[in-house]
Amino acid sequence: MIKLAVLDLDDTLAGIGQGISQELCDGLKQLEDEGVKICIISGKTVFYLSAFMRQVGLKEPYLIGENGATGQLGTSLPPRKAWQYERSEKSDSILVSLCREISQEMGNEVWFQPNLVTVCAFPTNDKAKDKVRSMIQSRLLGLKGFHLYESADCFDILPDDMNKAYGVRHLCEELKLKPEEILVAGNSANDYQMLSLTPYSVGYNLPDPSRATYTAETPESIITLIYQAMTDAAEADAIAAAEAEAAAEAQE
Repeated sequence: MIKLAVLDLDDTLAGIGQGISQELCDGLKQLEDEGVKICIISGKTVFYLSAFMRQVGLKEPYLIGENGATGQLGTSLPPRKAWQYERSEKSDSILVSLCREISQEMGNEVWFQPNLVTVCAFPTNDKAKDKVRSMIQSRLLGLKGFHLYESADCFDILPDDMNKAYGVRHLCEELKLKPEEILVAGNSANDYQMLSLTPYSVGYNLPDPSRATYTAETPESIITLIYQAMTDAAEADAIAAAEAEAAAEAQE
């Protein structure tokens, strides 16, 4: 039985800088009304997500920001419940120093998202993007403990043990959910690890479609595939229950 749907935001539920379609909003609200908890996950901050999702009208969504590093329950601020990954002092020093170096070198050609844990740098033009990439790669070269995600408009720098899968696992532990009780949807390589957490995963425009169980043709079709996964999960539960019953009878 699917009890939680974890859905990537940018370029999965909505295009970058765009809102979620009314059809998709209605589908998410229907799922919530039917008892499925909804979690939105993104490289954006939870503050961004809380404002964004307030427009959707869900009763109490879970929000995971900064690629798994922060999370909260609901869209209210201050949140009723919140959590975040704790950086080590060494990691903190390295990332703060890196941000300072890039800012001093690039000035207004780069904007840093106001993250709590990870670093997310947005170059303002292609030339700046090449230079920021070079600075980050040379600074992190030989340093253990970090990895870099490059997307269409930004660079994310995270501790090695921090990714979206970390955030999803943390939430599942909080809710006491098994892998077969969750569904995950995403669109990019930095979603692969969280897609692998469950047998019920949806890919939309994935570089490698084989990484997901189901493939969505449009953002709106993700809702249809969630219901398909719910049916498949119910059938798997019924088969498992029947096999357990048969095994118990055989032992009598």
